[in-house]
Amino acid sequence: MYNASAHIAEAIRAVKAQTLSDWEMIIVDDASTDSSLDVAHRCAEGDERIRIFSLKENSGSAFRPRLAALQDAAGEYIVELDADDTIEPAYLLKLSRALTSPLPLPSSSPASSLATNPPFNSPLPSLPIDAAFARFIRPDTTPVLSDELPPSTHLTGAEALAATFGGWRHSAMGAIRRRLYTDALERFGMPDAGICSDEVLTRRILACTSEVVITDALYIYTPNPHSVTRRPTLKLFDPIESAFAALSLSNLVGSRDVWQSASREFYHAFIHMAHLYHTFVFESQADNNDVRLRLRNMFDRLADQRFRRVIPLPHRMAMKTGFATFMKLIALRKRQVSKN
Repeated sequence: MYNASAHIAEAIRAVKAQTLSDWEMIIVDDASTDSSLDVAHRCAEGDERIRIFSLKENSGSAFRPRLAALQDAAGEYIVELDADDTIEPAYLLKLSRALTSPLPLPSSSPASSLATNPPFNSPLPSLPIDAAFARFIRPDTTPVLSDELPPSTHLTGAEALAATFGGWRHSAMGAIRRRLYTDALERFGMPDAGICSDEVLTRRILACTSEVVITDALYIYTPNPHSVTRRPTLKLFDPIESAFAALSLSNLVGSRDVWQSASREFYHAFIHMAHLYHTFVFESQADNNDVRLRLRNMFDRLADQRFRRVIPLPHRMAMKTGFATFMKLIALRKRQVSKN
């Protein structure tokens, strides 16, 4: 939690109200400057299942506090909960039952059709279920994801990873086997994408899973207007590193369609970051140069001939003029839009 005094009590109450009582709750305070820590201690008083830790300095992202919690966790499965979100009372029970329920009969659809014939359903009866994911809803019960996979859908790790490209089709929030965090960190190393490190790690975990299942457990997501992603800091450019990581992971799926979806996301991320670059107020020329270099790396990656099918022809022609000219064209376009 970080400066979550307005929400943390509700989050803690949601866990204490679970119909499944065999859990531990680890709260890591990311050097809050408000009364979050005091509120959390009051709510946790008398419940030995709840432990609270404080980081000495703010980490700037949710990744570091979660890693600290993971290192102290004793359970076989890890369930994440943001400080400003809640879960339904049967959340843990539904996840637990899904992890131990019998698998359905194998689907007649081959796993290779994962990119073109959703929903996916290719269970592996001989392998354990590594994760159970919840449905993502808003406080008014409307779905957060526009094309979410239905409950009881079973996915291989490759399919679960594939379902994050071209729009996430599952929340990736739920119960995840603890060792998968370690497997992902050992296989891919520590994520280096700032505020996007959580997203990168999640995709890497999916790449290490054998099987996951979608459940009807409800995770209630509450948008935070004070989130670091909504403040004008250099962290807004962290999606650059996330885009590179996602593109690399898409190759592991072994699907041309998935790679093209990831390539399309990479291209749109570059355009968005380039537009942001021309409206962002940099505190120093060094910061400006650093972001410009990172954008140049994206531009050079897009020069790969495999990106031709995902870049619109006008942009593809403009990009042939070189990075500097292309950036000037974007700046000119931004000025024209502002005038209109």
